Amino acid sequence: MPIPVLFLILAAGLAFLAYPADAFAEAATRARELKRIESQSHRERIKILEQADRCIAKAENRQDYRACEEAEAQARKDSNLRARDAKQSLRRG
Repeated sequence: MPIPVLFLILAAGLAFLAYPADAFAEAATRARELKRIESQSHRERIKILEQADRCIAKAENRQDYRACEEAEAQARKDSNLRARDAKQSLRRG
């Protein structure tokens, strides 16, 4: 095997060994938390769409429909901000 290839393999192995074991545990914990945040965000979006669907079904005129659309847009904005804040908090540790 050529020397440069052996050197790359050795360097990769040493880099792996230099990475602290607790860092792997921390990365796994963060991944689980990110998954939880994303799952919650998906459930919120589904809830928002279901509420908007019910609102639109009850709308009797253009003004009612517009109110439904505005409420949906605000709910999406709020949900996105909550998810963004949770992700930023997770990144900060």
